[in-house]
Amino acid sequence: MVTSLLYYRTPATKQSDVADPRNLPTAQILEFTQPSKVLEGIKELYGNIITKQASVNQSGVRRIFNRDDGMKNRDFTVMGVINKTPVTDAINRIMDFRTRLQRDDNHIHGIIGFLSGNSTNFNVDPDAQPGNPVPNVATKGLMIGETEIGYEGRLFTRLTFRMNLHFGGQHETVTVS
Repeated sequence: MVTSLLYYRTPATKQSDVADPRNLPTAQILEFTQPSKVLEGIKELYGNIITKQASVNQSGVRRIFNRDDGMKNRDFTVMGVINKTPVTDAINRIMDFRTRLQRDDNHIHGIIGFLSGNSTNFNVDPDAQPGNPVPNVATKGLMIGETEIGYEGRLFTRLTFRMNLHFGGQHETVTVS
């Protein structure tokens, strides 16, 4: 069965200590499993900083110059549903995740990680490694910006949620050949 995970890391559960996020303590993981906790969608919003400058020369020729000033943002939106029966534990975890300090000294770009069961393109694991003698800080991570939680439909048997995750750190460029 393909599952996805939303999780957080701490100084005691860095990637070097717990390489596979599925082995993190249960309280640090929200696992999406069928049929009770379902991840219905994940979207990525990516933006570049493109600076435009218009100019007109003495002959009246108009030109627009575009300059690439790098990455502006990389944000994810995670959406899903949770059946009413196991809802308390899952919602308590979402509420715990969102109210935690979203960074620590090892994970300066964010403590939140996401593991997609279907597409590795969406995987982000805060990757702090041990150093000698000072630990290296993570090169990437996620922070929870906003969450929405509520019931929809007539019967109120399933709770819906939406979470906006903001990427921080070094973006890895993917080259398609």
